Amino acid sequence: MIFMDVERITISELGGGTLASAAAYACSKGGAFQGFDRHIDSKKIRDGDVYVYAGREAKKRATSFKDMFDIEVYSVKELRTRAKTLLS
Repeated sequence: MIFMDVERITISELGGGTLASAAAYACSKGGAFQGFDRHIDSKKIRDGDVYVYAGREAKKRATSFKDMFDIEVYSVKELRTRAKTLLS
């Protein structure tokens, strides 16, 4: 699962390029993506997941989860860069 933790922006406001990047990366991993709600989704994170963040607090959460689980962590910008190779 790819969790997308973005501050002050809803997933629908991210724009098509970012959502296409998340979808492409999730597909390459055989998974899916969803917006992250810290009150609901914190208990769902597992080894092998991907955590994508935007914003200072989201980055802190990403670092904390990385310390607890074997997950990949990327900023939204890093995810878009990784996905570009998949989409080209």
